[in-house]
Amino acid sequence: MKRMRNLLPLIMVLVLVLVAFATSCDRRNPPPVAPIIPPPPPPSQQRDIIKISASPDTIYADNGITFSNISVKVQDGENFGVINQAVLFKCSMGNILTTVFTDSTGVATTTFWDDGQTGVATITAIVRNYSADNPDSLLAADTAQVQVTIACVPPISSLA
Repeated sequence: MKRMRNLLPLIMVLVLVLVAFATSCDRRNPPPVAPIIPPPPPPSQQRDIIKISASPDTIYADNGITFSNISVKVQDGENFGVINQAVLFKCSMGNILTTVFTDSTGVATTTFWDDGQTGVATITAIVRNYSADNPDSLLAADTAQVQVTIACVPPISSLA
């Protein structure tokens, strides 16, 4: 019994150490981790469509005889034209050359023509800039729209 009494403080200390160790390893409720917010890209990496235009803004449903030139001006955050920037074009009706690159002034020009239907076509231009280090990381993007009317071909009154 005397021997048990001498070991009792040691056993209590071991139990306390074991309980402290067991509770310190509990990872069921880890502390919340705040998401890392990436810094904004530098102005030279931004992409903005500052102008979109259609010339002419009305064409005829003549199966591609008449067409409209769609021009887009792309600038970076420092107001310089972006060279060799891919611009994706989409249209709600008709046909369009879908991917065009900007020239030395930051202008991309594509051609829109009808497919025989009449109505108002909405043409959307999209620019995106991806990170060179991580191609899956989108740094900047912008869109702009313009409308082109596709009218019926007017009747020919005379050939003279």
